[in-house]
Amino acid sequence: MALVLDGSTGITSANIADGTIVDADVADVAASKLTGTITNFTSTGIDDNATSTAITIDSSENVGIGVIPEAWHSSFTGLEYGASGAIFAHKTDSEYSMLNNAYYDGAWKYKNTAAASRIAFSAGVDVYTAASGTADSALTWTAAMAINTSGNVGIGVTPQATHSTHDALYVGGNGVWGSYGTQGASGEMDFQHNAYYSTGGNDKYISTDEASKYRQGGGKHTFFTAPSGSAGAAISWTETMRIDSSGNVLIGTTSSSFPSDGFQFLSTNVANFSRSSGVGINMNRAGSDGQTIAFHKAGGYVGHISVTASGTSYTTSSDYRLKTDVQPMTGAITTFKQLKPINFEWIVDGTRVDGFLAHELQEVIPAAATGTKDAMRDEEYEVTPAVEATFDDEGVELTGAVEAVMGTRSVPDMQGIDQAKIVPLLTAALQEAINKIESLETRLTALEGV
Repeated sequence: MALVLDGSTGITSANIADGTIVDADVADVAASKLTGTITNFTSTGIDDNATSTAITIDSSENVGIGVIPEAWHSSFTGLEYGASGAIFAHKTDSEYSMLNNAYYDGAWKYKNTAAASRIAFSAGVDVYTAASGTADSALTWTAAMAINTSGNVGIGVTPQATHSTHDALYVGGNGVWGSYGTQGASGEMDFQHNAYYSTGGNDKYISTDEASKYRQGGGKHTFFTAPSGSAGAAISWTETMRIDSSGNVLIGTTSSSFPSDGFQFLSTNVANFSRSSGVGINMNRAGSDGQTIAFHKAGGYVGHISVTASGTSYTTSSDYRLKTDVQPMTGAITTFKQLKPINFEWIVDGTRVDGFLAHELQEVIPAAATGTKDAMRDEEYEVTPAVEATFDDEGVELTGAVEAVMGTRSVPDMQGIDQAKIVPLLTAALQEAINKIESLETRLTALEGV
């Protein structure tokens, strides 16, 4: 059959043999108006003006760049790049693969002795790896990563269909699963262990192990735990800790107001520990006798609490090397007589005890009282509590999360006393009294001897 050119009578084999091609045909070829077909055409390659063939197209339409397409490629069309052992091939009508040190001839095999890898493009994208093997021996792929049509990513595992309504990242290995996804329009992101987000709007167990979750969003970081449960069963999370938008660390509580139970490390450099019953703080020294808590002021040591096997000591700094201008106390009895011990009832619970009024004690022994009479201070408090976001069964946000509204109010800045500061005065007063008693006894003895 002749090669037919648009607007001409064609070029026959005789024309080609004797070179009698008309000008019109040459013009048509130059203008790229080729409309016919070439039969029985075989390519021996495309020369790049170097000493070797650059591109080869075989009769099965396989393309080799720098190499001749190999026989094992005859079952599918493909593009092979042989300079570094990398191959890009069309395995089936529905999958394309980019390969390194691997080929397919009805089964996957190594091209040479080295590790292999593969990226497959089909409904999604799958990445595989294989340890080193022997040339032309069978190859077993290990799934390394997958991206499905919903955009979910699995590392070491296949993305779960249950997460189809949310972008997700799954990490699998040694039985450990995790998921990451947007939880509705609020833009919250979850990192989960042994849990997945169901299209029904609930987190569920993957296996019977315990579950945990970390959530980032709404300006806070939140941590949840759940006991072991049944695979596929709904999870009831318990919030164990959060870092709110103000930088407060809240453990066992969700509010920055003083909790009934829980620990708070506030951004104002205040730590609150609260327990509705039982012990709130336990301090244990497991080794020899010694300090459990040390106190410092501006970096300088000022005291400690220490323990022995049978008792606790509360120690304040008192070394003579810390003191100067040491003088004996005088007039202790006169000062002591100014004290106004009273019996009173506590407003909070009606308990009656003996003690002092702070401001009255402060007038006699300033070091024994703290604060100022009738002083006030500003206190932060929760006007309205925080509200969590809500979602429908499809995970669509119904109501957004609302941060707690905080306010400031003026409250009494209560005075306090340290009764241990009265001890020196009591000691000095008692010594003065003893001296007077001894003096009177001496005089009495002298009189009785007359």
